[in-house]
Amino acid sequence: MVLNINKDLLIATSNHDKVKEFTSLLSQFHLQTKSLQDFEPIPSPEENGTTFADNANIKAIYYSNKYNIMTLADDSGLCIDELDGFPGILSARFAEEQNGFSNAINKIQFLLNLQGKTTSKAHFICALSLRFPKGHIENFTGKVTGTLTFPPRGNNGFGYDPIFVPLGYNSTFAEMAQTEKNTLSHRNLAVQALITFLSIN
Repeated sequence: MVLNINKDLLIATSNHDKVKEFTSLLSQFHLQTKSLQDFEPIPSPEENGTTFADNANIKAIYYSNKYNIMTLADDSGLCIDELDGFPGILSARFAEEQNGFSNAINKIQFLLNLQGKTTSKAHFICALSLRFPKGHIENFTGKVTGTLTFPPRGNNGFGYDPIFVPLGYNSTFAEMAQTEKNTLSHRNLAVQALITFLSIN
């Protein structure tokens, strides 16, 4: 397959921070990145997959078909060892149910405290799905391990970043500059696999 790297790329999210992060990670390809906010609104697909990869595929296929554009979708989340992997694929939904990530973080701390824990090992997972308008699809995955810390620290990043300290570091993702986080994050690891694919196609 020959890929025109100047083609528009839809990053299938309305989350400005996520679009900014992906655009930064893919900057070497000079892609014309767009978000869902650049298109006429349509209902979101039902993310009823059982894995991160399932849900990434659901979104990539749906929006690529609707808008006829090369589409990159991700599904990512925080998996906490002491909570048997929770919230996992429910990470975003859990935050919505708690009326925001700040409340979700407080609830996670509460759930850990109920078990007599003040911290836990955890990992972030990012599954990427790149879908071409003619139907071809590629999948990439990244994982980063670390521990949780409370109270939250840092004002950078988003989501659960303020409580996640990657293995071998003392700072949370939210305390790191974007460039430093990019070298460590689960999204970066998944994107590096994507970059390898883009570089040879």
